[in-house]
Amino acid sequence: MRIAFFVGEFPALSETFILNQVTGLIDLGHEVDLYAMRRRRDSKVHPEVSSYGLQDRVRYVDMPGRALPYAAWAIPRLVRNLLRDPKNTIRSLDALRFGKFAATLRLLYASTPFLGRMPIEYDVMHCHFGPHGAYAVKLRDFGAFRGKIVTSFHGFDVEAYPRATGGNPYHELFRSGDLFLANSRFTERRLRDLGCPADRLVVHPVGIDVARFRPLSRRRRVGGPLRLLTVARLVEEKGIAYGIRAVAELRRRRPTLEMVYDIVGDGPLASDLRALAARLGVESHVRFLGWADQAELPEIYASGDLFLLPSIRTPSGAEEGAGMVLLEAQAAGLPIIATRVGGIPEVVLEGVSAVLVPERDAVAIADAVEDLVARRGEWEIMGRAGRQYVARNFDIRSLNANLIQMYEGLATAPDGATELLG
Repeated sequence: MRIAFFVGEFPALSETFILNQVTGLIDLGHEVDLYAMRRRRDSKVHPEVSSYGLQDRVRYVDMPGRALPYAAWAIPRLVRNLLRDPKNTIRSLDALRFGKFAATLRLLYASTPFLGRMPIEYDVMHCHFGPHGAYAVKLRDFGAFRGKIVTSFHGFDVEAYPRATGGNPYHELFRSGDLFLANSRFTERRLRDLGCPADRLVVHPVGIDVARFRPLSRRRRVGGPLRLLTVARLVEEKGIAYGIRAVAELRRRRPTLEMVYDIVGDGPLASDLRALAARLGVESHVRFLGWADQAELPEIYASGDLFLLPSIRTPSGAEEGAGMVLLEAQAAGLPIIATRVGGIPEVVLEGVSAVLVPERDAVAIADAVEDLVARRGEWEIMGRAGRQYVARNFDIRSLNANLIQMYEGLATAPDGATELLG
């Protein structure tokens, strides 16, 4: 099959679920192209980007950061586009036909990777995150490509994004999109609330390569410090401040307990979180390790004793759609401490592989750590149960095989048909 992915930033270190899908479909022999709204400026990328030659498969929109681009930004783009494809460049400015999408110059930018080749034939255009699905519908109407549109939703796009736009931004997408994938039942419920058609909505979780992660016997690890681990973007909804506060609470209760809290990731709250650790007097116990790529993650998970994801629901509505790091941590045999928000309860076995606590409650997190320390002999049992659960339900190979079945059902179905799964 000929498949295209429409994504936000590429290659994004924090979105390995997209990378795993892309490389998995290439491994199955399919032709894959990528379209990205913007380039990642960080020089660090996952090694698969190079080994699969993905840098040669991606074309960039390079959309400006502002909703309404200034003319100074648009004029050079307009000149370049006119030289490549004058007819369709002029069409991209037709606000009478294409409305606000053209009037705000978004269509001028979004159509750029397709100019000179329109329409490009794809069996499927797979869009990750709702806003990109909305773009794809408009681009298909413009004639940039032909093919069925699949949109995957991940959490932010069904909570915070609709709130930020002041309503439902997906009316056109729900009317014209061909298939909608929710990464959890939680996300599915939110999509139904937004009006997503039930006959085109399927729960299809993100997956991981379970074989990448090797479980170690944590029962036998004695004598060293307790090692808490979080892998996450340093943004508000990950609730990492509560993990740091829990470390401070544990230090208050048990000053002789040796511990280290490793935080792997980066983001806009990095400096604030460092300052919080210093203010609470636990800076020597909290280590900020920065981003890690997929090749580094197995060793990082192997170094931990307990995995912590203290996610919260933010005032803007941002909430954990699923939490892929919880799958990775369980595949590595780590017992989990996480909060009962969003789709988290769907990706762990509460009371078996994981302890779930209320959000925004550092004391509850500290209680859970103390309880698990007292039950150290059960860590290996918890880790084994978590790994088996992930292998049964979230293996990327099985999920990609299911995805191809859905693609094939779409590609052979007449336009407007809803018999997607056979």
